[in-house]
Amino acid sequence: MTDIDRRIIETCHLPRPQRQRVSDDLQIRTDEYHLRLAKLIDDPEALRKYPGVVGRLRRIRDDRRAARSLRSVSWG
Repeated sequence: MTDIDRRIIETCHLPRPQRQRVSDDLQIRTDEYHLRLAKLIDDPEALRKYPGVVGRLRRIRDDRRAARSLRSVSWG
């Protein structure tokens, strides 16, 4: 896990304007910030170091996937 990865995982709970400042400070684009965060959610090392944060992010992701799946079944 890089220093940038640690900073992303440690700040992902912040409101959007503060996350934007973090991505600016790290000199990465907002989309790169979110792509890296998405990969960190499945990273075993991130889960070991930040179990609460990663667990919460996984639940949010899984809930959103389930909601999308239900919507697609309703339309299909």
